Amino acid sequence: MQRQIRNTFVLVMGLGLLSPHLAAAQNKSDERSQLFDQAVACRKIADSDQRLACYDRTVGALDAAQKKDEVYIVDRDQVHKARKSLFGFSLPKIKLFGGDKDQIDHITTIVTGISHDQNNRMIFTVKGGAKWHQIGDRVVVGVRPGTQVTIKTAAFGSYFADFKGSSSMRVQRVK
Repeated sequence: MQRQIRNTFVLVMGLGLLSPHLAAAQNKSDERSQLFDQAVACRKIADSDQRLACYDRTVGALDAAQKKDEVYIVDRDQVHKARKSLFGFSLPKIKLFGGDKDQIDHITTIVTGISHDQNNRMIFTVKGGAKWHQIGDRVVVGVRPGTQVTIKTAAFGSYFADFKGSSSMRVQRVK
């Protein structure tokens, strides 16, 4: 039983622990959840019964906090998926989004819808619901739902959309 709890604790420690208060701690991105620190401190207890009791107490508190959405436990894959879904938006430099680590500089996806604004600039939606708006007056033809598009980070916070079988254009994410 003690080994099982220890293995469970190691699994929890292996996951990234993120709490909502990290947004307020942008300049202190090295801070961790107090609950997590308390759980880690259990390792220092020499007596195995007391250490096990400490693990039970702190992992129980982590579990309760997670169920109340006070603490979020996510793994690297979940963070990557979140970053990918937010590609095109400016994200704060907090540990929640990995800072500069694992920076995403492009996505490849499929166009699901196309419309045009009053100036005949393209507005397109991609798989997952992100909406992009053309910047500039470059004419791009042959783009329709089902077209593959690669959107890349460009200079000065802008992006380039490169449509398979067509040309590229500068875009910005609007939704």
